[in-house]
Amino acid sequence: MGIIDIIIPTYNAQKTLERTLFSISYQTISDQLNVYIVNDKSDDDYTDIINFFSMFLNIKEIKLEKNVGPGLAREEGIKNSNSKYIMFIDSDDMFASPKSIEIIYKEIEKNDLDVVIGKFVECRENDFIHHDNDEIWLHGKIYRREFIEQNNIHFNSSRANEDNYFNQCVMLSDPRKKYIDYPIYFWMYNENSITRKNDFEYSYKGLFGYISNMNEALLFAVKNNKNKVNIGNFSLAVLCAIYYYYIEYNDQEFLKCSKSIKRIYLDHREYINNEENIKKTQYDFAISNLTPENINGSTLTFDEFLESIGD
Repeated sequence: MGIIDIIIPTYNAQKTLERTLFSISYQTISDQLNVYIVNDKSDDDYTDIINFFSMFLNIKEIKLEKNVGPGLAREEGIKNSNSKYIMFIDSDDMFASPKSIEIIYKEIEKNDLDVVIGKFVECRENDFIHHDNDEIWLHGKIYRREFIEQNNIHFNSSRANEDNYFNQCVMLSDPRKKYIDYPIYFWMYNENSITRKNDFEYSYKGLFGYISNMNEALLFAVKNNKNKVNIGNFSLAVLCAIYYYYIEYNDQEFLKCSKSIKRIYLDHREYINNEENIKKTQYDFAISNLTPENINGSTLTFDEFLESIGD
């Protein structure tokens, strides 16, 4: 048995899953991996693919009785595996090189860390975008299972921003972490994915998913008595992001969704360092990055935005 579980939530991915599994099978430590295909009630049959790769990998399919979305599918993968470390990859993505897993594994093992965060490359049709020091996506990260279990960290049922929720619960739990300057993961362009189809509509609606998930992450931190400085700083950072969205979209729903986050922020305000500088920086960023016609009718300050949220 391996020491790293690779969990792949899979829904109607027959066209891309082979590419993903090839990128795992050519890893230099492929013999140390356990691969879990979590079949999220797909219409596709993966039997032939799994039978082929079973010649090279310790691979298992977990079939779900109903479609639950990628977050809860990953959660099933965690529940049905038991190795020391956990990694995630989507069924249309790839590891960046044959040494990707070996490099990130050596970092977490030799330094006794809880999470290691590698670089990932967003591979678009005509462009490559490099993501460094990312704490949002699951891409290019390895987690110590014991840390996840001891801190009672789980995926929620959200179908958008669920990876951000999971990662923020990790970060709010004060992990021993390290960022490495090595590309671990290729996030492959897929025009049919939910994040690509009708990109503006998804991005706009996804903002409400972001707010909901960040609220849940903060409630998780409060409930589990996490570090108050972390909670204060994170609640302010989330409110600053919502402030930017509000200026851009002028949508009153953002205010309604933000009440719980505001309460947590006010309860932890005394623990925040450099609060005024953070708010001013965010305000300057918002105004400088929006065209005049998109600014919410006035130069609304952050404090005025907070007042608009209400109690």
